[in-house]
Amino acid sequence: MPQPAINKGLIYLVGYMATGKSTIGKQLAEALQYNFIDTDLQIEVQEQKTISEIFKHSGEAYFRQKEHECITNTGKLINTIVATGGGTPIYNNNMEYMLQHGTVIWLHTSVANIIERVQQSPQKRPLIMHLSNEELTKKITAHGIERVPIYSKAHYSFDSHTTNALKIIEFLNL
Repeated sequence: MPQPAINKGLIYLVGYMATGKSTIGKQLAEALQYNFIDTDLQIEVQEQKTISEIFKHSGEAYFRQKEHECITNTGKLINTIVATGGGTPIYNNNMEYMLQHGTVIWLHTSVANIIERVQQSPQKRPLIMHLSNEELTKKITAHGIERVPIYSKAHYSFDSHTTNALKIIEFLNL
């Protein structure tokens, strides 16, 4: 793993969809009395469209550019937790940017946990909302193979099924 970032006051949460980035991020922010940013929600507010609508009307490349802009606008923040979208670290050198400007935590869990969480979530996810369970399992597994090498660059890694905000705070000595 890389050396911990200098800016412990800026923490980025990365990982696949439904691994708890927003949930644990809000808990961390509350416990530490930090600000909380969910990049997907921030983009939706700026664009006045849902992520699904952005994908449909403007395309994935446009969305990925908006993600990149959102990430580069966080670099000088302090006392902030940033929950990123699942693909954010994969595109536009966003992972390298986050590693240089804050502490990056990779939240992960099993494919079965991800599927269960996705199915229970009211949130519509544009890249998977049309898939059957079998197709969803294959897609998540394939994405894992592609994305783990990027996610694993994070300063720290936690299984979101067995950890919570307080354990992360204790581990990081915040």
